[in-house]
Amino acid sequence: IKAETKLRTALKGNEEAFKSLKNQAQELQKVTLFGDEATMEAQGFLAQLGLTEQQILMITPALQDFATGMGVDLKTAASLVGKTIGTSTDALKRYFDTGLNPAMTAQEKTIKLTETLTEKFGGQAEAISKEGLGPLIQMKNRLGDIFEEIGEKLIPIVIKLGEKLMVFFNGFSNLDSKTQEMIIGIALLTATLGPLLIVLGSIAIAIAGISTPVL
Repeated sequence: IKAETKLRTALKGNEEAFKSLKNQAQELQKVTLFGDEATMEAQGFLAQLGLTEQQILMITPALQDFATGMGVDLKTAASLVGKTIGTSTDALKRYFDTGLNPAMTAQEKTIKLTETLTEKFGGQAEAISKEGLGPLIQMKNRLGDIFEEIGEKLIPIVIKLGEKLMVFFNGFSNLDSKTQEMIIGIALLTATLGPLLIVLGSIAIAIAGISTPVL
């Protein structure tokens, strides 16, 4: 939710662009080790630096390859790439010749930098996802998505439960001390006897089963 909120805010509420970039992040998660949350945060950072939806879509795969090849996290890579495209500073110049010049527009820089990064680091993110623990990390990312889906379903239920509990606690606090002690005593007795009754019931069922003649 945090990653999605950051991206949506950076896009100034452009829902169509948000859905497009989120979909790209989810698809890239299937073939790389980058979780969609990390990708969306990087996309949001690029959007904050002024890159358009199409420019972000273009540069994101190359950005992941660059991060993998350089051994840096996606946020750091996004900062270097974003500053290089969105400002007059070539933040990548100390690492390699980007082929950019100050006269280029942001669109021209995006195209040229995508080509340069692809030429130097193309395929790194996908290749490393197939080696070593890569498949396990991909599985973990997928399980994370499943738990997110479960969480989305549970949130409304938890909120409603919380509201009902608050009503109960408010009502409980307004009771006199004797009534409160009686309720607590009943609750403790129930908690104690509950497991005991289950055990006794199981024993009774077992005894009944033993005493039943075999036909």
